[in-house]
Amino acid sequence: MKQLFNNENRIAVILRNIEMQSVCSVESLAAKLDVSQKTIRNDIKELNCLLGGYACIGNNKGICKLIVFAPKGFTEIRNKIYKQEDLFNSSHTRMAYMFWQLMHAEEPYLTDDLSEEMKVARTTTISDLNRLRKAIEKYDLKIKGKANTGLALCGDEYKIRLFILENIYEQLYLNFPLGQIIREKLYDFQERLSMDALGFGFFYRFFVVMIQRMESGHTIKKLEPKYEELYGSSAYMIVDEFLNEIEQVKGYKISKEERLFLSISVAGMRTPANTAEIEQKISISEGVADLIIEILDRIKAELNVTVVANELFDDFVYHVFFMINRLKYGFHIYNPMVDDFKNKYSVAYKMAEIAKGVLEERVGIEMTEDEMGFLAAYFGVFLLEQEPEEKRCKIAIVCGSGKIIGRLIENQLKKVFDVEPEFEFFYGIFDENRKDDFDYIVDTIDSIHDKLSLISEAVHKDIPIISSMGTGDKFDPTLFEVTDISKTSSCPFAHLLKSELKKLGIEHLKVIYSKEKPTRFRSTESSYRANASSISFVPSVAGLIISSEVVKDLIN
Repeated sequence: MKQLFNNENRIAVILRNIEMQSVCSVESLAAKLDVSQKTIRNDIKELNCLLGGYACIGNNKGICKLIVFAPKGFTEIRNKIYKQEDLFNSSHTRMAYMFWQLMHAEEPYLTDDLSEEMKVARTTTISDLNRLRKAIEKYDLKIKGKANTGLALCGDEYKIRLFILENIYEQLYLNFPLGQIIREKLYDFQERLSMDALGFGFFYRFFVVMIQRMESGHTIKKLEPKYEELYGSSAYMIVDEFLNEIEQVKGYKISKEERLFLSISVAGMRTPANTAEIEQKISISEGVADLIIEILDRIKAELNVTVVANELFDDFVYHVFFMINRLKYGFHIYNPMVDDFKNKYSVAYKMAEIAKGVLEERVGIEMTEDEMGFLAAYFGVFLLEQEPEEKRCKIAIVCGSGKIIGRLIENQLKKVFDVEPEFEFFYGIFDENRKDDFDYIVDTIDSIHDKLSLISEAVHKDIPIISSMGTGDKFDPTLFEVTDISKTSSCPFAHLLKSELKKLGIEHLKVIYSKEKPTRFRSTESSYRANASSISFVPSVAGLIISSEVVKDLIN
């Protein structure tokens, strides 16, 4: 175990040198680390696997350069690599160490022994053990026993491997020795299957964990029936051929169950950058094609959005195929961009939610948020690259004397919607004969009389509407909130409108208002206007809030 937590981490040194210099040569790295240039080149290949597609080290004629694709993901991986030099200074590393010891222990492991080995206090060890227990629960793994009598790890071997792959691979296997011949076999396999760095990294990890667990005497004895479905598949046949070569090098037999385990990494790989290269080697089932057709039909029915096939559509089909296998076989991959797609590409994410519903109905497996984010990315590209639908969302923005809020709302909605809505502005008076033409009405009128007329017609014709209670004499934009008019308070204009609406039999209306007391108060109803005088930044905030509500109402 010591070698897996060593102080001198060659891969970390290589990454640090390349990261700190604009260019760095293989020759200089080899000289610095006192190894051959071939070793450095192999280390860089391994490092690219570890970077997981978030970044890549290019090697052009012996000159290395770091290219970062996803800064957040790269930072996380980089920190994990560098932390290998920190030994047991982090809780995550300590938990990885304890998991390693427990999964190899032939008899119960004492808590005091773990504390002594890591040179930390007993209370620290117990605290980390509790965190570890919680982390492994979702994998149906348990740590049984007591601190003073010994602890043991209990659970299925496949689940143990999944936990390692998804949580502590970098801590345990970063420098795992494979040998030059095995590495060359792996790189040959990558070329034969035309795997990019991301897909190969996925496979590489599975292989390393499989070899280490097998050679330590922990083999997979039996798999659930669903895994047997892989037997005879193109993924299995590819892996089977590869492992026959590995058997010749290793000198021992690799069971069918272990071959099925490694097949999962191919059947559920990260989608290659160019699926055309892999098309002849891995075939898509008719069931997946039928599923995609149903997903697109339902998106059309619910959102009136037609996904037009483009050059990425084949990649999308393969993505769905690999995704289903990942979900079916219980392997999870992290998506650092899921929150961005939720917030910035709402229509694309709604399409992913529809796909989730179809998948869960037809296949009977639950889709994760991370996988939904990947789907949303594809849908987002499809939306951006095709012409908008003939029928687009129509929004009426009815303004009073001030136009600023209306224009702010228009500009914000144009940025948010994947398919830009149609806008029409009305200043002062709304053409009541046009109400049926619109899917949503935004009311920023500052006249009570005109406001009542507009709201009444919209409510009776069941057209969604949001009404602004005005930004006049408001200084604190943080006090704005969206609510039903029946719940408003401390706003004279809202109070007046609420009273007048009750006379018309209207008790509910979505409004944006502020509880901030106005600096000036109009004593008569006729003299009060919603937009008395506004501070420049206040209407901007109100406009952004209204935009958000319009988006949520239209896509939900």
